[in-house]
Amino acid sequence: MNFRLILLLVAMLTSVLASAEACEPRSRKQVRVEGAITAVQQGQIDVSMGRRTETLLITENTRIFQGRVDVDASTLRTGDRVVAQVVRLKSGELEAREIRSTDSVERTPSSPSPANGGHKH
Repeated sequence: MNFRLILLLVAMLTSVLASAEACEPRSRKQVRVEGAITAVQQGQIDVSMGRRTETLLITENTRIFQGRVDVDASTLRTGDRVVAQVVRLKSGELEAREIRSTDSVERTPSSPSPANGGHKH
């Protein structure tokens, strides 16, 4: 009798755990990465997040934005600050789905300010 009770409990627990895993939202695999680009290579970038650096894979499905403009991966530069939505693959690698660069304005050259404040009267 005890064997049947244990078997029934194991079957119930297995059923509950399997249904909980099946209902787990897909977004649990999604990760947000924010930091500065430390290296740009063909098909990937390295992003420093303080004490840790993550390598993000860039695929043909990766969308890259500077401000509100959709741009090509070739516009990414070392030192750019980025916020990326990535998916952790089964292999453990991080595939970027969307990368937003926050440094597009800072890259445009500007004229230096005059020493006297810029006002001429």
